[in-house]
Amino acid sequence: DVGKQLKFLEASPLRDDYKGLLNAITISGPGLLDLDLALPLGDVNAVEISGDIQLQGAQLIYAGLPDPVSDIRGDLRFSKRGLSARKLTGKLLELPVQASLTPEEGTTAGMTTLQASAVLSLPDDVSKLSAYVEKESIKQLSGSTTIHVESKFDSSASSSELVVSTDLKGMKIGLGKPFSKRADEIRNLSIRIRPDQALTDLHWEFANRLQGALRFKSDKLGTKLEKGRIHLGQSKGIALPVESSLIIEGSLPVLDMTGFPVSGGGASMQFPNLQLATEIGELRVAGQVFRDFKLESVPPEPGAFPHDMGRLKLQSKEAEGTLKWKRGFNNRWVLTGKFDRLHLNMPPDLDEKVKESIPDNSFKEPPVDPSKLPLFNLEANNFRLGGEGLGTLKLDTQAIDTGFRIALLEIGGRRIEVRGGGEWVRHEGKSSARLVMNINGNDIVGLLNATGYAPSITAEMADIFMELDWTPDERGLDMENLNGKMSFDLQDGSLLEVQPGAGRVLSLLSFYSLPRRLTLDFSDVLGKGTAFDKLTGNFAIVNGNATTDNLNVDMPSAHIEVRGRVGLAARDYDQTVTIMPEITSGVALAGAVLGGPVLGIGLWIAQEFLNKPFDQVAQVRYRLTGSWEDPSVEALEPSKQTGRKNRENKLPNKKAGPKAIQMPQSSAESEKAISPDKGVQDAR
Repeated sequence: DVGKQLKFLEASPLRDDYKGLLNAITISGPGLLDLDLALPLGDVNAVEISGDIQLQGAQLIYAGLPDPVSDIRGDLRFSKRGLSARKLTGKLLELPVQASLTPEEGTTAGMTTLQASAVLSLPDDVSKLSAYVEKESIKQLSGSTTIHVESKFDSSASSSELVVSTDLKGMKIGLGKPFSKRADEIRNLSIRIRPDQALTDLHWEFANRLQGALRFKSDKLGTKLEKGRIHLGQSKGIALPVESSLIIEGSLPVLDMTGFPVSGGGASMQFPNLQLATEIGELRVAGQVFRDFKLESVPPEPGAFPHDMGRLKLQSKEAEGTLKWKRGFNNRWVLTGKFDRLHLNMPPDLDEKVKESIPDNSFKEPPVDPSKLPLFNLEANNFRLGGEGLGTLKLDTQAIDTGFRIALLEIGGRRIEVRGGGEWVRHEGKSSARLVMNINGNDIVGLLNATGYAPSITAEMADIFMELDWTPDERGLDMENLNGKMSFDLQDGSLLEVQPGAGRVLSLLSFYSLPRRLTLDFSDVLGKGTAFDKLTGNFAIVNGNATTDNLNVDMPSAHIEVRGRVGLAARDYDQTVTIMPEITSGVALAGAVLGGPVLGIGLWIAQEFLNKPFDQVAQVRYRLTGSWEDPSVEALEPSKQTGRKNRENKLPNKKAGPKAIQMPQSSAESEKAISPDKGVQDAR
């Protein structure tokens, strides 16, 4: 065993020469010792010892490395000059490593230099790094690059410094600026690690754009960050702060956090007092853009524990206010913000092409665990979403053991009001959620624009109610597991024609705009931007399919009935749309659809002289099928159905005001709501 063989050095006259090395590493495993021992008979103090150890799959543990170096093979020579080796091979994080040991001549402390290198290839080696680097960040790396490791040991030190460096040439980084780079570009990255018993100092520098100095302290309870400093932009060098604090300072023209993890993982890590003074020309985070962004810390309130809470003041063109943070129940971060101005964008959807481009052997991120996300309690006086002014915002989330609950969501203004609640949990490896929401007001166009949908409908008064549930699934929240119901009651509005490429269309109410763009054109009769008196209907949602049997549109010139299914998961249609015009407009519609103007004149004569219910003859029906992106419209044969006059008394009555929101029940048998200010209360 190599470990026992090295014990010989501790008891030999070479012990002082190898003290630093033997204290810094632990080595074990198979090996052969070839020892040279010279004992001068005239001078017992002039003993000469040297030897070779043939490593045959040994393992080395070093405090500065994240994992042991395994399967070490090669010849290791020791003598009075020091430790030397030319071609050692092994594996670190399952990556092949080549190393050499060289004693430095002329050093009084018996310094020995370790040099090693390894080639990192992604996504091939993604599984080997996922335990040490954030998985979301690993997905942004591709290509191969060489990593160099160097460390120096002396005969007296009980620890040594480990330096990891790379120019990242050959590695493409898909993160946002200033981290992004092409594969052929060079970005120097260096990391220096110096372990010293319970303390470990870490210094790093990236392309002279970001620098950091951190000190970690370990004890029986774990590891915590004792102090640190992070500098944004260029600097000649930074040092650890004197006091126990984390200082973030400096400036950058652009800081894009795209690709970085957004979860609250690591909430159990303890942080020192946070001090910030940063300026970012453009900050991009979670789909949001904040220009001329300034962030600075505010002195803590009297009696506050700086390690568990703090206050920040932020200012930009899009947001202005204060943000308080504190550690809540079960080490969960709670963020409380009060803003005079808060302008946000709807986060963009992940394009299907991007999903398809992810290689099969790349890391597949597990579903988000909502119990690890921070809690948000936000208030904003001037809230805008997607460029649309919506009034005020109130959001209150509460912790439950397996996730979080939206106790309050209110968006209010003169034109639109949104009220809702819900919860998101992950229990026994399965995710589920519930959302209840009521929308009431007259600015449907503004709400559609704010949420990224093409403005396809207007209404002087709208009442929309939804109650949605995602059944438990180990894959996370999936549209195939969506169930619930939705109802629409829109008064005195218009159906607007949506031009191709105008953006996302509200799929449940797209029955009107799609056929006009494809095969049927009723503009001569119904006009562009057709007005309606009433639009009502209900959708039952089962396994990602929304089905209606009573969606009706009552217009001055016609009555429209929509029956069938919209696939929210499959993104497809299977609907039948029936248009029943008023008697006068039915002449033109029949002429356009059933045979031209000559037949239209004949039908008008037949109606006038035979006095038949014309709308029974002039109905137009079509079938809407296919995908949302490439739908198919098929004109059906006219059918004799009950006329519009007999249908008016079957339409739902106009609803009076918004519905009262019933808060969703917890999906677990019993959950406890944790309020940051009210403590624990029963949330059954």
